Amino acid sequence: MKKYQLMGRKATVKARRRNVSYPSLHLLSLPIEILLRILGFLREDLPCLLLLALTCGKLNGVVLKMFLYELVQFKSVPRFIKFAHAHLPQRASPLRFVLSEPSSKINFIRSIHFVNPPMFNDLNPVTTIAGSYSLFALDLGIDQYKGFVRNLQLLLTEAYGLKELSISEILPQFKFSPEFLETSHSNSLKLRFKSSTPSRTLEKLSLTAQSGWSIPFKVDHVSLFMRYFREIGSLELHNFVINDAKLMSELALPINGLKLSACTYSKQLCKRKGLDTFGGTTCLELESIQHINDLFVIDAIKLNARLSRLSIDISSTIFYHVDSSDNSWKFQFSKYNNFFKLLCSGKGGYCTIKELVLTEFDLFHTISHEHSTDLNTIKEEDEELEDEIEYPELQEEKEDTFEYLMDSLSQIPMLTIVMKKEPMVIHTCKNCGFTVTDSHKGVSSLREHEWTSLLQPLVTNKDCKVTILDHNMHLLYNKPLH
Repeated sequence: MKKYQLMGRKATVKARRRNVSYPSLHLLSLPIEILLRILGFLREDLPCLLLLALTCGKLNGVVLKMFLYELVQFKSVPRFIKFAHAHLPQRASPLRFVLSEPSSKINFIRSIHFVNPPMFNDLNPVTTIAGSYSLFALDLGIDQYKGFVRNLQLLLTEAYGLKELSISEILPQFKFSPEFLETSHSNSLKLRFKSSTPSRTLEKLSLTAQSGWSIPFKVDHVSLFMRYFREIGSLELHNFVINDAKLMSELALPINGLKLSACTYSKQLCKRKGLDTFGGTTCLELESIQHINDLFVIDAIKLNARLSRLSIDISSTIFYHVDSSDNSWKFQFSKYNNFFKLLCSGKGGYCTIKELVLTEFDLFHTISHEHSTDLNTIKEEDEELEDEIEYPELQEEKEDTFEYLMDSLSQIPMLTIVMKKEPMVIHTCKNCGFTVTDSHKGVSSLREHEWTSLLQPLVTNKDCKVTILDHNMHLLYNKPLH
């Protein structure tokens, strides 16, 4: 019996990788951290990296994992289809149901970028928005469009190391139609028996509309990724329109953070109701705010009672106006001081906001340097008539100052200020608490006691944690909670 059991076996030769020891002065004997820094100078030289990958097994693994497959960009659909046939499981024959094995390099991918994704428009290839325009579109037809969606699903299934995904140059007609997802989903045996509850997390998903267009955001833009990822850490939308009427549904997408860059908020519903699509959003970041009405998206997100972190680009043009006296851009303290006071009040619907981040901040040079105590003197002399006397000019002047803004921001539990890349110099004087008077003091050169004098309203509130960072995220000042 043993004789017949051994008849079908064949002797196979297994290739064993030998451990190679390099001399102490050899390049490959350096620690991996130093080796990555050296190879980083060749990141843009793709032919040189390919030649290095062919020299030895150690460089091959380092170059493939850390450079060639770390960020994969597809500028056209044919290039993506070619990549899919080489790395993703495919059918060897239409008559065979079994798929080929995927490439081992597919798990090296950390970030994918698609440029000008295809669309299938079965109704009208011309978009009518205030007229008819012929778009720079890639209309491939139903067969090739289904092939793109099918290979994208295979890529999301096999690339377990994927952390970031970006899609740019999106057209108004682009979406992941449910009928195409169901058709392509049933073509793969592995996808058919795949668990219905995904366990992976996509750290970042970025969608950018084609230049010159503002596209209404729809759930179909991200519906495909919800099939493969349990949660999206951060969803970034660039040049999109957030329409509350189109985002009202019973399904809440598992999106933790939402970043809106140059996006427009369109409010069509009269009732004050939160956006169900972003019902699980806890972090909101606004960048390049176009119009004052776009700030109402904060109200739409906070109504879900889960918003805890808010980030605002303070360099947006809506916060500034042109001063006719010197034709310079100045911050509108009188218009937005009360707005920030409401955000940091912790009352009503804003009670869930615990952290406020102000990016591209450059307002320290607007310190008023007003040292007059006339108002306090009047109050001390006329304590009995304090309630009867009104000082409208003094009160208006107080609300239109940098100090009033700092006092309003001090009510938030956590405040983070990220400075502009090249902030303006500030003027310091001894009357404000500085040791010397300097008219060209750089913000990065301020010492801790000078920051204390500059941020007096923030420092006096012990329940406010203040962190100030430069443009490169280096710490400039930190005031912990007491």
